[in-house]
Order: sequence, then structure tokens, then C-alpha cells
Amino acid sequence: MTPNTAAIRIENRYNGPPGSANGGYICGRMAEHTGAQCVETRLMAPPPLDTDLPLRLDNAQWFALHDDQPVARARQASLPDMTVPAPATLAEARAAETRLSGFVDHPFPGCYVCGPDRDDGLRLFPGWLDDRRAVACPWTPAASHGDDQGRVTLPQVYAALDCPGSFTLEKDPDTWVVLGRFTVQVDALPDVGETYVVSGWPLGRDGRKHFAGTAVHDAAGRCLARAHAVWVQIPAGSRCRRPRGSALYCLRIIPRELSNASLTQPALDRRARPVAGRVRVAGGDRPPRRHRFHPVPQLRH
Repeated sequence: MTPNTAAIRIENRYNGPPGSANGGYICGRMAEHTGAQCVETRLMAPPPLDTDLPLRLDNAQWFALHDDQPVARARQASLPDMTVPAPATLAEARAAETRLSGFVDHPFPGCYVCGPDRDDGLRLFPGWLDDRRAVACPWTPAASHGDDQGRVTLPQVYAALDCPGSFTLEKDPDTWVVLGRFTVQVDALPDVGETYVVSGWPLGRDGRKHFAGTAVHDAAGRCLARAHAVWVQIPAGSRCRRPRGSALYCLRIIPRELSNASLTQPALDRRARPVAGRVRVAGGDRPPRRHRFHPVPQLRH
């Protein structure tokens, strides 16, 4: 059922990159409002933390708004075709967990899902299996991840399906990846206190866009949930800002086909408009060259 609320609010603890929500978690919060088993969510701007995000239903799509501008859009969808690799055993997943690349170099060590610095997060540390068919790690959901029936909540499942895919991607040097589009199908919710295997595997690349799959399996090898993610490669250190007296502007970290969601009522302006001025970077200011600031698409009333 669709929750009877007019807004969602992502608490500070559910962060991904510093200052913004974990992508999987906010996708799960949006999915709760669709009432669908399979949901596609597009992230259109970094979702702010500890801020009420009003929801709007438009043409069978849910939009989360910040200052009347969409930061996320969710709709019922079908999972893209992909093959889920054979699940790892719990023993294999525990061994792979010790090989998390993020133990050596992690872009967001405070991430709620995969950050080694977080004792209060999901603490999912997916490392490569011996045959490198996938990364994997064990997951034992705590009571705080579940509802009063002992089932893990949908946002927590979405969060668990988010980060593992990013550790399979072959990124260019000095770059990060951020979640752009996330399509998730949940067939059964995990139980609190049981141990599961979370896995992720690469699905290719197209320029700055990377593709990955993720899944949650129980100890018997049954797939409870799976996801297809589009990750977008950005220069390390990219961030968003709010120029004085203007709407939210972001470094163009999301390709136009992802950032300009399809809206029929009203239509969105698809033209990217650079902002004049100087860009603050480490070591001082410089005129904008390779990166330009672009407005997040705005809903017109």
C-alpha cells in the first residue's frame, strides 16, 4: 500500500557521499509509494539529508521535490534482462568480505551501507570471489533494519542492493561513480537476524555510464531481490553547490538522458544552460573549463 504521507525525510545517518542521502536508501523510500514489486528510480540531483522532500504524483510517476525541483523520480517498471550469477556460499562470501577494495581506498568511508568507518550502518563489504564472477559479502540484518513483524524494510533492502555493484566497476583514474538509475525487483523481504549473501557483478560500460547487477540470496540459494544499476562516472571531488540567489546547480555528473526525466505535465526543459562565473576547486578559483554547472530540471506549476 502507498504510505499516506505528503513528504519523505532522509535522516542524516542514511548518507552516501558526505552531505547527501545514500542512493539506494532514498530509492527504497520512493519505491514504498509506488506499491509495485519492481520499481525504477532515477536520481536527478544529490538528495539532501534531514530535509522534508514533498512528493508529487504526476502521470503515474512519483517525484521527490526540493525547492520545487525534482531530486528523484520513481515509477513501476520491469527489470532489464540480465543473468544472475550462481550465488556464493556463506563461507565464500565471508572469505570475499576480507578482500574489499574499500579497506585500502574508499571514496566514501562514512557511507551508511559500505563505509568501514560506520559502526551503525549495514557494514556490507563486498570483495571479489576467487573466480571473480562477482563480489560478495554476508549480511545479517539487525533489528533496527526491520519492522514490527521482523521483516527487513524495503528501504534497507534497496540500500543493501546499491553499493555492492559499484565495487565491480573498472573506473578511470581519479574518478568516482554515483548512482544514476536503479531498477529493483523484490520478491521476498529478508528476515531480521538471518544471514544472507549480497552479491554484485559488472554488466558493461558505455562511456561514463557503467552497468552492474546486484542480488540478495538466502542460505539455501534462493534469490529474494535483485537490481540493475546505472552508475555514472564523475571526476573525484565533484560536488553540488547553490549559487547565491539561484536554484540548485550541480556539476553535470549525470548524463542528460538520466538527469532530464520524462515528464508530460509539465514538460522539462532539456537544454543545458551553463552558468557564468568561476568554479571553486582545490588550490583556488579558476574559470570554468571542462565542467559546467547545469540547473536541475524544474517542475512548473
